Amino acid sequence: LPVEWLRFDPPLLNLNEGQRGHTTITVAPPQNSLSRAGEYKVRFIITSINYRHQMAQADAVLNVLPYYDFLIGSLNPRQIGVSFHKRTGETSLPIINNSNTNVDFNVMTTDEQNTIVFEHEISDVRSSVRNAVVPVEAGKTRFLPIHVTPNSIPIISFVNRIHPFNVAVNVPGQESGVQTTTGQVKIKPLINFLLLLLILLILAAGLALLLQPRIISFTTSTGENVIRSGTVAHLQWKVSPF
Repeated sequence: LPVEWLRFDPPLLNLNEGQRGHTTITVAPPQNSLSRAGEYKVRFIITSINYRHQMAQADAVLNVLPYYDFLIGSLNPRQIGVSFHKRTGETSLPIINNSNTNVDFNVMTTDEQNTIVFEHEISDVRSSVRNAVVPVEAGKTRFLPIHVTPNSIPIISFVNRIHPFNVAVNVPGQESGVQTTTGQVKIKPLINFLLLLLILLILAAGLALLLQPRIISFTTSTGENVIRSGTVAHLQWKVSPF
């Protein structure tokens, strides 16, 4: 055991021949991830300062119970952009296991409108369920990739759609210790307001050119471009419908 876990009171006994004494041994593992839960076999050895070849020993078993302590960080990025050409976005959730034992965390990702499909990537495998079990070793931090895919993306919309979602993490059986964080999915349509305005301007310019009056052909009965003085000529021309 680490010496920091032990406390002797008193640490030294001064006994005469035939005397007995008592010392209290307190074993107090600190409440952090280094005090790993489990069973420890302990042997206490008592020696004499004057007669070091003489000793006594006592065996004991220390059982360190698990305790649970964890933190989650903010999603990175917090706002995930998806579009008609990029239908799936990704963010990452840090889970910090400060417990003294390995923990399988419950991770649940939901949105109120139920319009987003969430996938949790565990061991290079995506799970398309909203609830996932994520193992994290004691004293370690794990970054959980979360993929988001909207059920539908509009073709035409004047504004981008913002869908908030929530990520909740807890230890199984410790429902009171739920920690949550939030994120957003920004859905960009295929044609937004600016692109729609540009298309309308191009159409208006094309219509203006198409509807502009113009002379298609112009001829004279003389067949010459110049009509001489005193010559009778008939003018013929064809124009556009508009």
